[in-house]
Amino acid sequence: DVYWQKFLAHKKILELTGNLKDDFPTDKGKITMCLRCENELYISEIIQSGILDNLNPIELSGVVCALTSEEMRNKDGIITHAPSSNVRKVLSRIKDIKRKIFILERDNNLENEMNLHSHFSGLIEKWVGDNLNPDNDSIKSWNDLFSDTEFSEGDVVRAFKRTIDLLRQFSLIDNIDEGLAQCSKEAIKAINNEPVNID
Repeated sequence: DVYWQKFLAHKKILELTGNLKDDFPTDKGKITMCLRCENELYISEIIQSGILDNLNPIELSGVVCALTSEEMRNKDGIITHAPSSNVRKVLSRIKDIKRKIFILERDNNLENEMNLHSHFSGLIEKWVGDNLNPDNDSIKSWNDLFSDTEFSEGDVVRAFKRTIDLLRQFSLIDNIDEGLAQCSKEAIKAINNEPVNID
């Protein structure tokens, strides 16, 4: 009975947000159902709001990294690479979407994770910016990232890989903005350099 009530609550929220009508996914819902992440509705609402459409690969990486990064357990890392002004503006607008989804879920007795943590956003922006230069030495750039921060390399690599995973989904979803899909591909190529691409 508990699971059935949860199912009905999810169904109601999908109907209220225009993702579901007469028990079938709408065009909006078809984008949501293609996502595989912690809170598909949250990410889908962000995509379909259009706020990602005019970002460049550097900015898109910074925003998506914030959407995939978990809250830091150890908050002692020194953040010397702050997110760019444009990324901060987009994250501020995403907070409004997050609040809307939170209220919907709260009012229907649901609670789903919604990440929005920008501690690695400035780092990934610098990394992508460096790697968009074809003459860049990625190993030197990587070492430079850690010359003035206390974040562990393992945590940063994991954050960057999670960013790649969500960007890859953006690049494959049907009916997504063509510019966003292309920008996602460019961002993936820039992020996925040594040592991030080493398993």
